[in-house]
Amino acid sequence: MQMYIIGAGMGNTDGLTGHARNLIVRAGAVLTTSRLYSQLVDLNDNTICLGIDELAEKAISLKNSHDMVCVLVSGDAGFYSVSGRLTAVLKTAGIKPQCVSGISSLQYLANAVGTTYNDAVTVSVHGRDTSVVPYVCYNAKVFVLTGGPVKAHNLIADLVRVGLGDVRVTAGENLGAPNQRLVTDRAANLTEHTFDDLTTLLVQNPAAVKYWDIISDSAFIRGQTPMTKQAVRRFVLAKLAIAPGDTFLDIGAGTGSVSIEAARLAHQGTVYAVEKDAEAMGLIRQNIKKFSAHNVEVIEGEAPDVLENLPAMEKVFIGGGGKRLDAIIAALRAKTPRIHLVLAAVTLETLTTAVTLFNTHKLAHEVVCLNVAKAEQRGAYHLMEAENPVYIISAAIDFRMDFRKAP
Repeated sequence: MQMYIIGAGMGNTDGLTGHARNLIVRAGAVLTTSRLYSQLVDLNDNTICLGIDELAEKAISLKNSHDMVCVLVSGDAGFYSVSGRLTAVLKTAGIKPQCVSGISSLQYLANAVGTTYNDAVTVSVHGRDTSVVPYVCYNAKVFVLTGGPVKAHNLIADLVRVGLGDVRVTAGENLGAPNQRLVTDRAANLTEHTFDDLTTLLVQNPAAVKYWDIISDSAFIRGQTPMTKQAVRRFVLAKLAIAPGDTFLDIGAGTGSVSIEAARLAHQGTVYAVEKDAEAMGLIRQNIKKFSAHNVEVIEGEAPDVLENLPAMEKVFIGGGGKRLDAIIAALRAKTPRIHLVLAAVTLETLTTAVTLFNTHKLAHEVVCLNVAKAEQRGAYHLMEAENPVYIISAAIDFRMDFRKAP
């Protein structure tokens, strides 16, 4: 038996490719969902309407009944489609389906507004707990597929909440249907709108940040708050090996210098900057605005008290823990079985405390003393002026790190 999973585009006959239409007409049976059934049933009298979770089971039951069966799915079968799940189930029954592409909502919306999509980042929040904020911060053009409990208007509200109200949003609702609606405006002007489940967003941010750029110390707004210097920041972040989709925790965030540079590395994730000092929190917010690091969330309070309501995070920097360091480590370990944390110490007392606690908690760890000197001009000469040495203590659980085993 030949099995085809066909992308039916926007769900009407006008949007079908010629190849897809021919297969549907010739098939012994066509399986689809209610959304597509009413528009495509006239192409084949043996079209069966099913729930989405029933498609695979029904297709398997027809294995020996027809020479060809087509399963119709919306959009493009290879683009954020249920076809992947269907294919996996069908293969367990010895059926190897062939996918046939259709017009995706991304293509349809791009054509409708007259823009390209080869230069866009795509993200689906359909049934996923995913924030679009980081994608919009660091990309000039983002297509978003919505659906399920996450509505387009919720995403727009999030953009406005974090300070991205000036980005240009086009919402394509019920694309290809008679009740299609296209709305384009600043995000801030769309907060009173509501949109149906079947809505695709195009978000354009001409001021998108280049996440690969490194920030100099002098660029940060500092005040009187101590700041982790650039060389230490880059060393710490390299030790943490932050991936684009990571969720990162900065305890004792100070001016936010580590948080903001971490946010660029985690440009598809979220950074939580924990700080108890009111002046420092103000500086963090100023720096977030200055560098458009809107995927940084400022958490007012002191660790470990504030950790309870935060998600589990595998990458953690402790720039200030004080006498609560023991409780912080215990709280982090209780929250996730996998953790990679880095602590910076400028005093021997903090270093001793950290190493003792890591041993107590049986955390494999490594200590590096970072000495940095910069050339400064003094008259006709340049002299190397040393900064204070900083001890970087790295610890890990369930990460493949080449640390010695704690006793």
